[in-house]
Amino acid sequence: MQSLSHLLEGYWYQTRDDDYGGIKQRWILVHSQVAYLREKDSTKKRLSKASQTEQDSLNSLMRLEFGCQSDTKSALEKLQKTLKYTQIQNVEVKKVEHFAKAGRPAKDQTPTRVIPSYVNQSCILTD
Repeated sequence: MQSLSHLLEGYWYQTRDDDYGGIKQRWILVHSQVAYLREKDSTKKRLSKASQTEQDSLNSLMRLEFGCQSDTKSALEKLQKTLKYTQIQNVEVKKVEHFAKAGRPAKDQTPTRVIPSYVNQSCILTD
């Protein structure tokens, strides 16, 4: 492959001869530095937005409570299959105790009812 030749300020080109289906073709490839930088910025924004959407999905899953640990892990695995730009690592599932009244319980207060529910605590890694 040939290297790019300078055309104008911020533009480079390369010619390429090809044969497709017995027909000779000549291609001229043009590179614009301004267009490249514009596309680079828009790609970065698009990936950032997609990554934020995935993190929001994971955060909403983390707020849910599940009846058992296997339900939590299956919901997490289902979400992981839909993620393109985010990896989930260091998953920790904790048991949550519920009290009858809302608010902070006293230090020595025991739960009036214990509902075996689990929440998901995860570490988010984004490339």
